[in-house]
Parts: sequence; structure tokens; C-alpha cells
Amino acid sequence: MNLDKRTLITALLVIGGLIAAYFLFFRRLEMFGGVGKATMEPNPSQVQLPKPQWANAECLRDSAPFVYRLHSFLSPSECKHIIEQATPGFNRSKVIDNSNGSDKLDTVRTSSSSYLQRHHTAIIKAVEERAAAAFGVPVVNIEPLQVVRYYPGEKYDAHHDFFHHLSGTKGQRYGTILVYLNDDFEGGTTSFHKCGIEVTPITGDGVFWYDSWLNGGKCYCFEDSLHQGNPPKSGVKYALNIWVRFEPF
Repeated sequence: MNLDKRTLITALLVIGGLIAAYFLFFRRLEMFGGVGKATMEPNPSQVQLPKPQWANAECLRDSAPFVYRLHSFLSPSECKHIIEQATPGFNRSKVIDNSNGSDKLDTVRTSSSSYLQRHHTAIIKAVEERAAAAFGVPVVNIEPLQVVRYYPGEKYDAHHDFFHHLSGTKGQRYGTILVYLNDDFEGGTTSFHKCGIEVTPITGDGVFWYDSWLNGGKCYCFEDSLHQGNPPKSGVKYALNIWVRFEPF
């Protein structure tokens, strides 16, 4: 009987230890961005972040998420080259499932997308380096460039570029540059509803903003970075998504 009691106690201690280790493991994952939920920054006016490193940057909002128009971020020939490189690879655009980070199709986003291989051409490499310099980060923090194509009526409803399912900086996006690759279409503006900003596309211009902020060892995401790709009424719109991570991608 005493042996059975000792066996039972030992088994309970082992089970208790496993349960404690399980919760400690997932708590550490949450701290470093593996699981959890993004923390929204409650006081965007108190945030201080660097201005973009671009000579012709026009400030559209001087508090979080710090929206700037980068005039002539790409030349017309670079825009044309990017469209040409992307054209063979277009597929229906996907969105990120906020609950687990997986890709999925959704009616909120009806455009088509094409990813460009890193450093695939001299121009692609130059654009990656330019974007990294604008944010003051290493080029390895730049995700593979994504080109989006919108036919008339296609859109991307209001969304954030940061990942809602991450609570730390690991895997999280630091900022975005959206570059307009053409402007021979009607409509197709970009709206930041919480900022009261609507940007009209001009070929080669980029829209720069921060998606999140690291402060005191904690990562805060900017609710006011909510933005929307409005549908073109006529013509085809092409744009380039440049997403920047806190860490190497």
C-alpha cells in the first residue's frame, strides 16, 4: 500500500512538472512573439520614431504611425521593370488569418499578387537597399517584395500590416512602404481612415509608415495604421508592398 502511495505521489509530481513546463514554454513563446496577441499602443502622440531617410519626404502625419509621402522613391523605368518582373507570377492575393498567422483567401482582398525573388535583378536589389536605408535597418530585414495588381472594382478593405497573432518583435513588422508603380487609372487611392488621410497615386511615389514600435522591451502595434486600398474605377493599378521586419527575415 505504501509503495502504491509513493508511486501515485511520484506520478502526480511528474505530471505537475510537465504541466508547469508546458505553460512556461508557451509563456516564453508569447514573450518572444511566437503566440499571443499584438498589443496596441494607447498613446500614439507620445511615440518618437525616426523620420524616413529620404530627401524628398512629405509628412502627412507627425504622430504614430508617422505617415510620409516619399516623392519619386522609384523612377519610371524602375516601376516598369518591377511590373515586368512580376507579371508572370500573379495569383489571387491572400490575407493573414489573425488567429494563427496562416494564409487564406478572403473577399476583403480581391487583388492579385506576385512575389519577387530577393536580389533577382540589379533594380530589385537597389529597391530593397533603398527601402532598408529609409527605415535605417539592415537589408536582411526586408521581406521579398510583393507586387499587387488591381483590376477595376478590386480592392483591399481596411486592414493592418502588422500581425495580430504576435505579441513580441519576433516575426513582427516594423513598417511599410507602399509604392505606386503607375497612375494611368481612375480611383485606386489609399485611405488611412483613423488618420484622415487619402493618398492619390503618382507613379514612383511611396507611402511610408510604421506598423509597430519597440519601447522598454515591449512591442506596441499602431491601431491608427489601419489603411485601405480603394478599387480603381477604370484602368489597372499596380503597386509594390515593401514590408520591413524588426529582425532578419
